[in-house]
Amino acid sequence: MVVINEWPHILQDNCPSISNPGQEDEDEDEVGDACDNCLTVENKNQTNVDQDMLGDACDPDADGDGRDQGSGWNSMGWDGIRDGEGDAYDKCLND
Repeated sequence: MVVINEWPHILQDNCPSISNPGQEDEDEDEVGDACDNCLTVENKNQTNVDQDMLGDACDPDADGDGRDQGSGWNSMGWDGIRDGEGDAYDKCLND
């Protein structure tokens, strides 16, 4: 998808730092595939907490602690209810 500004229809490069003449954008997040850190999942903000070249939206270990985010572990330890706080620090385990 090519982003077109209002009149006078100025085409915006969806990846100005890297050559991408076709303006491909597989996930349609307005970030060109040539510079998108997560090609198949929309992530317009390109957040990458652990700076590992793979955007948080598709990174199984987004915080870089060596544990899969979907496993129940996070940077604060085991998170059985997966609310983002480790159970040892969680004041409301039943929330």
